[in-house]
This record gives sequence, C-alpha cells and structure tokens, in this order.
Amino acid sequence: MGRWSQVSRNLYRCSILSAFSHLSCYDHRYVGFWKDDRRNGHGTETLANSATYEGEWKDEVRTGTFMFTFPDKATLKADWQGSRFFGEITFTAVDDSCYEFQLDIEHTQTLDDSQSSAAVLAHLLEITDEGQHTMDE
Repeated sequence: MGRWSQVSRNLYRCSILSAFSHLSCYDHRYVGFWKDDRRNGHGTETLANSATYEGEWKDEVRTGTFMFTFPDKATLKADWQGSRFFGEITFTAVDDSCYEFQLDIEHTQTLDDSQSSAAVLAHLLEITDEGQHTMDE
C-alpha cells in the first residue's frame, strides 16, 4: 500500500473514474492510499466543479463514513456504500444551519455530484419527516 497524488490521465484510470461521475476523468484528482492500482484506504477525490469526497475506499468503492463537500462549501456527512448514502446524515448548509436525518439501509440515496447543495437538502427534507434543524449561533 502506498500514498499517491495523481491526476488521472491514462485510459485505465479514466474507465474507473468515469463510473463515479458524469464528468470527464481528466477533471478528477485523487490524493490518498492505493493498493494494487486501486483506491484503498483514506483519500480525497476532487471533482472538476471543486466538490470533494473524503473518506475510506475499498477496491475503488466508497465504504464507511464520507464527507461530501459541495462547490458552495455546504457539506453532507453520511455512511456510504458505493455511490449510495444512508444512516445518520448531517447536512450543513452554507449559512451554517445544520440538519440531521436518519435513513435506514433500505432507503439509501444516490448523490448526483452535479446537483446543488440546495437541491440535495430540499430532497432530503422531502423524503424524511424526521429531519431536525438546528442553527449554530
């Protein structure tokens, strides 16, 4: 296992990264641990729109708790399995208002990383009636 910082520019990496996003593979940057030419361990993937995924990878798959930071710097923290999130979800908006949600594994959600933070928050509020809102003062 090694730690690499690499902008993906070869066809092999392009085919892997394109499975995670609709953006061109040339627009992705991954900094973190690799094993057998795959993301394994803690790392950060930065997309072309400056959004980031930070957390644990296992054989190229997001696994465990991840923090997704939107381009506007709002954040979504949740448990991830591949491209789907669930569990205890904490969403912090740009104005520092904080929302907490609970989604069981049967109701996992996908994240289109081109969506705005406002659209994701609106969707979470729509699908859950348990969302709790707190305002940091």
